[in-house]
Amino acid sequence: MPKSILLSALAIVSAMLVTAAVFTAFKHAGDSLGVAILALALGTYCSDALSAVVHFCFDYVIPDRFPILGGVAKSFRDHHDNPILDPGTRPENYAIGATSAAPLAVLSLTSEYFSQGGQSSHLASMCLAVMAVWGMFFHQIHAYAHMGSSVDVAHYGARIDQIVLQHSSRDRRRMLNEMFDGMPIPSFVRALQRLGILLDPVRHVSHHREIDCNFSSVNGWSDALLNPLMRQLVRRFYVTPNFNDSH
Repeated sequence: MPKSILLSALAIVSAMLVTAAVFTAFKHAGDSLGVAILALALGTYCSDALSAVVHFCFDYVIPDRFPILGGVAKSFRDHHDNPILDPGTRPENYAIGATSAAPLAVLSLTSEYFSQGGQSSHLASMCLAVMAVWGMFFHQIHAYAHMGSSVDVAHYGARIDQIVLQHSSRDRRRMLNEMFDGMPIPSFVRALQRLGILLDPVRHVSHHREIDCNFSSVNGWSDALLNPLMRQLVRRFYVTPNFNDSH
């Protein structure tokens, strides 16, 4: 069976689980709108934090030969040397997202099934359902911060190198925004990136240059909390990334 069909099937099954989890968790959301809004906020933040931890593990921890996830980890490390993640490869991007979305959806359904009707149990199942949704899309969101086949990687890297030499952080941010505004990112996606709802490529640039920070792949909300920890872990235990090591 062709790889593309397998990836599409995995993404479809995961999407069905995520849909079931969202419907089950939020079917009575109108009865407690405040809890539902809290779940949306908490689930989004936790999704970003989880994406950062997963990204860190793919970059530094999981070996290439690890079953199932090893290939994904290798692709994450390889893209540091050749940042060509492409939003056009949707089956592969959603299949990678499915590796986190499906377990989160199952946990949400399980939590709702065994809940005793209390608000805390509903909050947990709703948070997990929200995390499953973001998990399904996290690698596609990550890909929109790169644009893959739509850019000349050598020119892209050289232009970023030129921009980061600017002395003023305000000038750097302005020039990076102008650069990404000129790339073929869909306008509604770019608007969400600018608003901080989706991962802003301006923020993500620092991950590729400093390699020990901004691991989040959803929106960057958790970076302020996790960056100090991630930096210490990288410097204390890893020193340099294992991007080209077969472990």
